[in-house]
Amino acid sequence: MLICWIVFVPCSVIVSIFSLSGGTRHLIYIAQSPTQLQYILKLNWIAQPLAIFCLGASKIAVAFLIIRLLHRTSVWRRWSLYLASGLTGINTVLMIIFTFVQCENPAALWDEDVKATTKCWDPSVQSSFSTYGASLHAAMDFYLALLPVSLVWGLQTDLRKRVALCALLGCGSL
Repeated sequence: MLICWIVFVPCSVIVSIFSLSGGTRHLIYIAQSPTQLQYILKLNWIAQPLAIFCLGASKIAVAFLIIRLLHRTSVWRRWSLYLASGLTGINTVLMIIFTFVQCENPAALWDEDVKATTKCWDPSVQSSFSTYGASLHAAMDFYLALLPVSLVWGLQTDLRKRVALCALLGCGSL
């Protein structure tokens, strides 16, 4: 989580600069100034891999926390968390790599002059992989929220407390 936080700080700074520079305005207004548009697009593309890293790293950190807290639980829970963490890590790294290798010159992502002279992938490839990556991250969120429920349900306490604990632990999926 510390590594995630260290990466999150510059990501937050870049997103703040992006917002203060008008990056949250509608594209029609931003496009009126080509230099402003290029600057905002550059900030957006720089912030994306940092945000992707924070999403993946935080999920892995939570999975390792569950493993550490519940080290005496069943083997299938531990190994399923290791497997889910591995898949999340691979997915996160691929999403970051694909962000920058989609064009031979990454500057083509924000500079129209460079884009005219550089070969890039079909944008639908990056869009499809991003959808896949986001869905895998969402599945990991649900898994991390539901796994502790299987432990809580086995506790010897009244039904009301078990339901309350399950609802509380399941909030991570939101």
